[in-house]
Amino acid sequence: SFGPVLAFSIPYFNDANGSGYREESFELGGYRERVYDIFQGWNESETEFGWNGELVLGIDFGENFAKLQTFQLGYSFYYFGGGIQILEPNQPLRNQFGQIIDENPRDTIPDFYAPANDPSKYFGSAQITFIFGWMW
Repeated sequence: SFGPVLAFSIPYFNDANGSGYREESFELGGYRERVYDIFQGWNESETEFGWNGELVLGIDFGENFAKLQTFQLGYSFYYFGGGIQILEPNQPLRNQFGQIIDENPRDTIPDFYAPANDPSKYFGSAQITFIFGWMW
């Protein structure tokens, strides 16, 4: 099967300063960019149109089609031309010793960032399905 798909993309944390990296600092009175749960972040959601498909090979067992016994091997996939950001897009820059570069070390919030994770365009998953039941 193959066809169009509409996806809702919701960020997983409140990126208050737009850095693309989740910061928290207990030195600044517990400042943190909170992680969203399933009910939060909808006002920042985006819609993405793409394509999805599924390739499945199945075997029906038994001589009586009223009793359903099926084994399926398959692969499902989604493709979004613009990509969907899954992880934090940036990470803090570090010096040669692996320490985060921070002009004000008391706030423990990085000041410089580098690209880390590009948006993903392709998602795929293998699947194995067993179906047991009966028809009416």
